[in-house]
Amino acid sequence: MQDVRSGDPAALDELLALTGHYLNEASARYPLPANIRSKLSDSDLVQNTLLEIAQDLAKFRGTNQAAFLDWAQRTLRNNFVDARRKFHDAERRDVRREVELESGLFHREGSPSRIVKRAERDEQLEQAIAALPDRARKVIELRNIKGMSWEAVGDRLDVSADAARKLWTRAVKRLQEILAVQESSFG
Repeated sequence: MQDVRSGDPAALDELLALTGHYLNEASARYPLPANIRSKLSDSDLVQNTLLEIAQDLAKFRGTNQAAFLDWAQRTLRNNFVDARRKFHDAERRDVRREVELESGLFHREGSPSRIVKRAERDEQLEQAIAALPDRARKVIELRNIKGMSWEAVGDRLDVSADAARKLWTRAVKRLQEILAVQESSFG
Protein backbone atom coordinates (compact mmCIF):
# COMPACT_ATOMS: atom_id res chain seq x y z
CA MET A 1 0.00 0.00 0.00
CA GLN A 2 2.83 2.37 0.80
CA ASP A 3 4.29 2.03 -2.72
CA VAL A 4 0.90 2.82 -4.23
CA ARG A 5 0.43 5.88 -2.02
CA SER A 6 3.91 7.11 -2.88
CA GLY A 7 2.91 7.13 -6.56
CA ASP A 8 4.64 4.00 -7.88
CA PRO A 9 2.73 3.22 -11.13
CA ALA A 10 3.85 -0.44 -11.16
CA ALA A 11 2.53 -0.94 -7.62
CA LEU A 12 -0.78 0.70 -8.60
CA ASP A 13 -1.06 -1.55 -11.68
CA GLU A 14 -0.40 -4.64 -9.54
CA LEU A 15 -2.94 -3.56 -6.91
CA LEU A 16 -5.61 -2.84 -9.52
CA ALA A 17 -4.98 -6.18 -11.25
CA LEU A 18 -5.39 -8.05 -7.95
CA THR A 19 -8.45 -5.98 -7.10
CA GLY A 20 -9.93 -6.64 -10.56
CA HIS A 21 -9.70 -10.41 -10.03
CA TYR A 22 -11.26 -10.06 -6.59
CA LEU A 23 -14.09 -7.84 -7.87
CA ASN A 24 -14.82 -10.18 -10.80
CA GLU A 25 -15.48 -12.94 -8.27
CA ALA A 26 -17.39 -10.59 -5.95
CA SER A 27 -19.62 -9.38 -8.80
CA ALA A 28 -21.36 -12.78 -8.77
CA ARG A 29 -22.91 -11.71 -5.44
CA TYR A 30 -24.63 -8.80 -7.17
CA PRO A 31 -26.46 -10.29 -10.16
CA LEU A 32 -27.72 -7.69 -12.60
CA PRO A 33 -31.31 -8.14 -13.75
CA ALA A 34 -31.71 -9.25 -17.38
CA ASN A 35 -32.98 -5.86 -18.53
CA ILE A 36 -29.78 -4.23 -17.23
CA ARG A 37 -27.42 -6.99 -18.44
CA SER A 38 -28.40 -6.13 -22.01
CA LYS A 39 -26.95 -2.63 -21.45
CA LEU A 40 -24.25 -3.16 -18.81
CA SER A 41 -22.25 -6.31 -18.14
CA ASP A 42 -20.67 -7.44 -14.88
CA SER A 43 -17.24 -6.76 -16.38
CA ASP A 44 -18.32 -3.20 -17.28
CA LEU A 45 -19.38 -2.68 -13.69
CA VAL A 46 -16.05 -4.05 -12.43
CA GLN A 47 -14.07 -1.85 -14.86
CA ASN A 48 -16.04 1.24 -13.82
CA THR A 49 -15.40 0.36 -10.18
CA LEU A 50 -11.66 -0.04 -10.81
CA LEU A 51 -11.58 3.34 -12.53
CA GLU A 52 -13.42 4.92 -9.62
CA ILE A 53 -11.04 3.28 -7.13
CA ALA A 54 -7.99 4.54 -9.04
CA GLN A 55 -9.43 8.06 -9.11
CA ASP A 56 -10.48 8.03 -5.44
CA LEU A 57 -7.43 6.28 -4.02
CA ALA A 58 -6.66 9.27 -1.81
CA LYS A 59 -9.99 8.70 -0.04
CA PHE A 60 -8.93 5.23 1.15
CA ARG A 61 -7.99 5.47 4.83
CA GLY A 62 -7.11 1.85 5.55
CA THR A 63 -3.61 0.48 5.96
CA ASN A 64 -3.67 -3.07 4.64
CA GLN A 65 -4.75 -5.12 1.67
CA ALA A 66 -7.77 -6.69 3.43
CA ALA A 67 -9.17 -3.25 4.28
CA PHE A 68 -8.53 -2.13 0.70
CA LEU A 69 -10.39 -5.12 -0.77
CA ASP A 70 -13.27 -4.50 1.63
CA TRP A 71 -13.38 -0.86 0.47
CA ALA A 72 -13.27 -2.00 -3.16
CA GLN A 73 -16.13 -4.46 -2.62
CA ARG A 74 -18.27 -1.76 -0.96
CA THR A 75 -17.56 0.49 -3.95
CA LEU A 76 -18.66 -2.32 -6.30
CA ARG A 77 -21.84 -2.92 -4.28
CA ASN A 78 -22.64 0.81 -4.34
CA ASN A 79 -22.06 0.91 -8.09
CA PHE A 80 -24.37 -2.10 -8.49
CA VAL A 81 -27.12 -0.34 -6.52
CA ASP A 82 -26.56 2.86 -8.54
CA ALA A 83 -26.76 0.92 -11.83
CA ARG A 84 -30.00 -0.74 -10.81
CA ARG A 85 -31.41 2.62 -9.72
CA LYS A 86 -30.26 4.35 -12.92
CA PHE A 87 -31.78 1.76 -15.24
CA HIS A 88 -34.91 1.47 -13.11
CA ASP A 89 -35.38 5.25 -13.28
CA ALA A 90 -34.74 5.20 -17.04
CA GLU A 91 -37.41 2.52 -17.46
CA ARG A 92 -39.89 4.60 -15.46
CA ARG A 93 -39.16 7.60 -17.71
CA ASP A 94 -39.65 5.56 -20.90
CA VAL A 95 -42.13 7.49 -23.07
CA ARG A 96 -43.53 4.19 -24.39
CA ARG A 97 -44.84 3.48 -20.88
CA GLU A 98 -46.88 6.68 -20.69
CA VAL A 99 -50.58 6.14 -20.12
CA GLU A 100 -53.55 8.46 -20.52
CA LEU A 101 -54.95 9.57 -17.15
CA GLU A 102 -58.37 8.36 -18.22
CA SER A 103 -56.99 4.83 -18.48
CA GLY A 104 -57.00 4.47 -14.74
CA LEU A 105 -53.33 4.95 -13.88
CA PHE A 106 -54.11 6.12 -10.37
CA HIS A 107 -56.52 3.28 -9.77
CA ARG A 108 -53.82 0.77 -10.68
CA GLU A 109 -50.69 2.25 -9.12
CA GLY A 110 -52.01 4.70 -6.55
CA SER A 111 -51.31 8.37 -6.08
CA PRO A 112 -47.96 9.93 -7.06
CA SER A 113 -46.94 10.09 -3.40
CA ARG A 114 -47.66 6.36 -2.99
CA ILE A 115 -45.57 5.61 -6.08
CA VAL A 116 -42.67 7.63 -4.63
CA LYS A 117 -43.02 5.90 -1.25
CA ARG A 118 -43.07 2.50 -2.96
CA ALA A 119 -39.88 3.39 -4.86
CA GLU A 120 -38.25 4.52 -1.60
CA ARG A 121 -39.26 1.25 0.09
CA ASP A 122 -37.85 -0.71 -2.85
CA GLU A 123 -34.56 1.17 -2.54
CA GLN A 124 -34.43 0.55 1.22
CA LEU A 125 -35.09 -3.13 0.59
CA GLU A 126 -32.26 -3.32 -1.97
CA GLN A 127 -29.89 -1.67 0.51
CA ALA A 128 -31.02 -3.99 3.30
CA ILE A 129 -30.48 -7.06 1.12
CA ALA A 130 -27.02 -5.79 0.18
CA ALA A 131 -26.24 -5.43 3.91
CA LEU A 132 -27.04 -9.08 4.66
CA PRO A 133 -24.23 -11.60 5.17
CA ASP A 134 -23.30 -13.41 1.94
CA ARG A 135 -25.17 -16.67 2.62
CA ALA A 136 -28.33 -14.89 3.77
CA ARG A 137 -28.25 -12.59 0.75
CA LYS A 138 -27.74 -15.56 -1.55
CA VAL A 139 -30.70 -17.55 -0.17
CA ILE A 140 -32.98 -14.48 -0.52
CA GLU A 141 -31.77 -13.88 -4.09
CA LEU A 142 -32.20 -17.51 -5.12
CA ARG A 143 -35.64 -17.94 -3.57
CA ASN A 144 -37.26 -14.52 -3.87
CA ILE A 145 -35.56 -12.85 -6.82
CA LYS A 146 -34.86 -15.85 -9.04
CA GLY A 147 -37.92 -17.79 -7.83
CA MET A 148 -36.06 -21.08 -7.42
CA SER A 149 -37.62 -24.08 -5.68
CA TRP A 150 -36.39 -25.10 -2.22
CA GLU A 151 -34.65 -28.08 -3.78
CA ALA A 152 -32.82 -25.88 -6.31
CA VAL A 153 -31.88 -23.38 -3.60
CA GLY A 154 -30.57 -26.23 -1.46
CA ASP A 155 -28.54 -27.59 -4.38
CA ARG A 156 -26.99 -24.18 -5.04
CA LEU A 157 -26.10 -23.73 -1.36
CA ASP A 158 -25.03 -27.36 -0.95
CA VAL A 159 -27.65 -28.09 1.74
CA SER A 160 -30.95 -29.96 1.89
CA ALA A 161 -34.20 -28.29 0.83
CA ASP A 162 -35.28 -28.20 4.48
CA ALA A 163 -32.00 -26.56 5.53
CA ALA A 164 -32.41 -24.03 2.70
CA ARG A 165 -35.89 -23.19 3.99
CA LYS A 166 -34.50 -22.66 7.51
CA LEU A 167 -31.64 -20.49 6.18
CA TRP A 168 -34.21 -18.44 4.31
CA THR A 169 -36.35 -18.02 7.43
CA ARG A 170 -33.35 -16.71 9.39
CA ALA A 171 -32.35 -14.46 6.49
CA VAL A 172 -35.84 -12.95 6.31
CA LYS A 173 -35.80 -12.30 10.07
CA ARG A 174 -32.40 -10.59 9.73
CA LEU A 175 -33.71 -8.58 6.78
CA GLN A 176 -36.69 -7.44 8.86
CA GLU A 177 -34.29 -6.35 11.64
CA ILE A 178 -32.20 -4.32 9.19
CA LEU A 179 -35.32 -2.69 7.73
CA ALA A 180 -36.58 -1.85 11.22
CA VAL A 181 -33.29 -0.15 12.04
CA GLN A 182 -33.41 1.75 8.73
CA GLU A 183 -36.96 2.88 9.39
CA SER A 184 -36.20 4.01 12.93
CA SER A 185 -33.20 6.02 11.73
CA PHE A 186 -35.20 7.65 8.90
CA GLY A 187 -38.51 7.93 10.70
